[in-house]
Amino acid sequence: EVNSRMFVGHPGLRALSLADNKVTCISPGAFSQLPALTEINLEGNPLRCNCHMGWLAEWLRSQRSTTGVPKCQSPPHLRDILITEVPSSQFACEGDEPGCFGVEERCPPECRCEGTVVRCSRARLRQIPKGIPSHATELYLDVNEITELDADRLSHLTALTRLDLSNNQIAVLQNNTFASLHQLSTLIVSYNKLQCMQRDSLAGLRKLRILSLHGNDISMIPDGAFRDLVFITHIAMGANPLYCDCSLAWFSDWVKGDFVEPGIARCAEPPSMRDKLVLTTPTQSFKCVPKVPDEVLAKCDLCYTHPCENGATCRPLANRSYECNCAPAFYGP
Repeated sequence: EVNSRMFVGHPGLRALSLADNKVTCISPGAFSQLPALTEINLEGNPLRCNCHMGWLAEWLRSQRSTTGVPKCQSPPHLRDILITEVPSSQFACEGDEPGCFGVEERCPPECRCEGTVVRCSRARLRQIPKGIPSHATELYLDVNEITELDADRLSHLTALTRLDLSNNQIAVLQNNTFASLHQLSTLIVSYNKLQCMQRDSLAGLRKLRILSLHGNDISMIPDGAFRDLVFITHIAMGANPLYCDCSLAWFSDWVKGDFVEPGIARCAEPPSMRDKLVLTTPTQSFKCVPKVPDEVLAKCDLCYTHPCENGATCRPLANRSYECNCAPAFYGP
């Protein structure tokens, strides 16, 4: 069996020979970690040409420099036929025939997996499910009840190019949540409860082209939050109550530089900036104000509103929560 994890760390590999082995199955997206691959030889392997291998026939047909095309070993009616000559309709499974991957690579029960596309939409999920196949290139988690993102359940998805988290209940994008998703080109986090973006929320997304944060509750964006988005072509920030003082002047300059924001994002406050478009309002209009409202500053730091009583010290925690460290002679949760 062959899967994408075997080739992690070898992006410059140009030629690969797995000829004359005992490979029966190759996981969808197995070669996604090898963008420079120009030669591949798979002949002499007893492939099991069921419904899980149709992707390989299509992929090999799209390659111009395949040096060795393997033959099917099973099922019997396809034996000794080159996999590239098998019609798509002939790649079939009997019953619940397993794919190439081990137990940890099976499709989560809440989801539907089709090749390298994993669909977990409208599944009433409260968190990202465990065991999403590592070969996934598209992951749909939209229209669920997810409140926070567990980076550990995404970090192995190094072949992912599209991630849809729209219409959930996510309140915060924590630092380095997507740091391992080096191939990601589209990230959709629209229509959530986002109030806070940390400076490294989008760190590592150097291939990202489309980012949608539309329809959230974001007021402030840390300077440098988009510094890794070197190939971004479109960002949707509309329907957010942006607080357009001097701390957001960098964002004004940034969107005007490459016109990646289509002129939808508007300022909500301070009053002098209300309803003005970020794209067309001069950057010098983004001026510092004497006092930023507490409710704006508290979006990323609940301790700012001094919620602890009796002299307790407030300590901010992840996901817009906090804990109170009691003063001497006091105790409590």
